[in-house]
Amino acid sequence: MEPRRGAASPRTLLPLTSDLPYAWHDIQCRLPRQWTAIANTWTGIIYRWDTPMRIVTPADIQPTVRIANYHRVAPGQSWPNRQIPDLQLILVVTGKCLYLEENNQPLTVEAGSVLCIEPGRRHTFCATVEGLISSIHLELVPEGTWAAGDYRLAPSPERVTSVADFAYLHERFQRLATVYNSYWPYRSEQTAAIAGEIVLILAGQWQKPSGPAFSPRLAEMIRFVRKNLREPLSRRELAHAFGVSPEYINVLFRKELGMTPSAVINRERVMAAYRLLHEQGCSVKEAAYAVGYSDPLYFSRIFKRIFGVPPSQSR
Repeated sequence: MEPRRGAASPRTLLPLTSDLPYAWHDIQCRLPRQWTAIANTWTGIIYRWDTPMRIVTPADIQPTVRIANYHRVAPGQSWPNRQIPDLQLILVVTGKCLYLEENNQPLTVEAGSVLCIEPGRRHTFCATVEGLISSIHLELVPEGTWAAGDYRLAPSPERVTSVADFAYLHERFQRLATVYNSYWPYRSEQTAAIAGEIVLILAGQWQKPSGPAFSPRLAEMIRFVRKNLREPLSRRELAHAFGVSPEYINVLFRKELGMTPSAVINRERVMAAYRLLHEQGCSVKEAAYAVGYSDPLYFSRIFKRIFGVPPSQSR
């Protein structure tokens, strides 16, 4: 079949026969990125015009959960020579597991770590000691599949991730398995929301920063803000306290946090106010004064802008 007029032509038209010396992957590599070959061993190759692979960011994730479970594994229990059709995340809750691919060194997956297995990779997964694992099979977006090459996630998943906040992520995996195995209302929406949160937490660790989360100087400034919420705070006060110019404060916050100093100060104040409302039972006025707002109405506007609801409705 001839490509449509105006479309780029394939480099080489290779007939597909049973004695073709190239693997299917090799044939694909000989074609332009926009072309996908559909094999038919009797009639040759038909070419279809396709869109390039989509790069999915954490903000684009709308997962569909295929399987979610939470179960005990016995020593030596193994899933040999398997090749899965979708992305799999395995949290090792207790115990220790091994992940093996042909021609690669085995990977040890310790308790408190998440193993990410991409579809199509032939592998063996086994437990070396008794333990607990939780597993999720999912697609990250509604359209297309990872296995077909329709999309990839950026940042790229790490094969093994040592979880920073294990207690919370463990609870999320456990909750996802519970909801998945239930018949509760909005079950699909709940599983999508929980799986999305899990992927976002992991993606935050997969993101390779060029250095620390933020500089020691900025960390010191944030500590200063948290310690002095009841005092007048602005970029000018920060500049005076740290012996720099207000313009430097503005540039530093925007560069490292992507936020203005006033946005960070307001966020710190309303987060502290939220804790006062919920943990100490303070009134809206008391919480506003306690975190440095002299006008409770202005405090309520800032609170609603950040949390989406006024403080009177957040309890």
